[in-house]
This record gives sequence, structure tokens and C-alpha cells, in this order.
Amino acid sequence: MLNHSKSESARKSFSGRLWRLAIFLLSLTTAQLLPAQTTDTVITNGATWRWRKGTNEVSSPNTLWRGVGFNDSSWTIGSAPFHYGEGLTGGTLLSDMSGNYSCIFLRIPFVITNVTEISLMQFVINYDDGFVAWINGTESARRGVTNAVPAYTNVASIS
Repeated sequence: MLNHSKSESARKSFSGRLWRLAIFLLSLTTAQLLPAQTTDTVITNGATWRWRKGTNEVSSPNTLWRGVGFNDSSWTIGSAPFHYGEGLTGGTLLSDMSGNYSCIFLRIPFVITNVTEISLMQFVINYDDGFVAWINGTESARRGVTNAVPAYTNVASIS
């Protein structure tokens, strides 16, 4: 959960209108970002994402892809949920994931025009087995990933 106060420092750090959510996932199924205490959904299940298979690092340095200025136009386009079966339907089926790669890289832009009115944001993510999320290059949430600097060769610490 992200807790953002209405302080001047918070306004400065979230002053940009176009944000990029970058997620390094270890077997992701779905992802949503919900503003707390409202009914507005910023990124819905079924949203269209740019994504890459975790067969290699997607940028050099490997942190570059997490930021706003990274060009992801060559990435594949797919919709959530991202899954490799498990009884799910719809979204993006990763039929070649098992035994070939253990993670995917996801990016999605979103716009928030009333940044000063946000006091709290909450991630609601359905994942299997771990994820790390960045907003504009700043780590915002993680679960099941213990490596300080995740790499495409890592596996989740839980299953």
C-alpha cells in the first residue's frame, strides 16, 4: 500500500501527470491499482499492457526500463490477466512460460490529474508467486521477491 500525504514533498514527487507503472513479475496473473477511499479504478483488470518475457534483462542498465522515459514501443501488447493456464480464461496466455522463463516485465502508463487530492493509493494485485512494482522508477510495492535488485533469472521466495 502506498501512503502519500499532501505535503509539499509528496506533491513534488508526484507532480508529473503521465506516470508509468513498471512491474517485474514472477508468474503474474492480474494487476490493478486502486485509489483508496474512492470508487475510481486507475488500471482495470483487462487493461492493455506492454510486456516482455523474462528471457533476458530488458534494458541496460537493468533499472532503465522502470522509468518514465524508457521506450517500450517494441514490447508486445497484451491484456490482463497474464497467466500460463491455471484455469484462467481471457487476458494473455503465456503458454510457453513453463520451463522457459520465470518472470515477465510489464509497463502501463496512467494519468492522474488531481494529484494533490490523493492521500493514499492501494495496489490490488493477484500474482503468482511474487512481484515488484515501480511508479516512475521508484519502487512502490513488492511481495515474494527478496533480492534487493531483482534480475530476470531470480525466482520468487514464496510459491
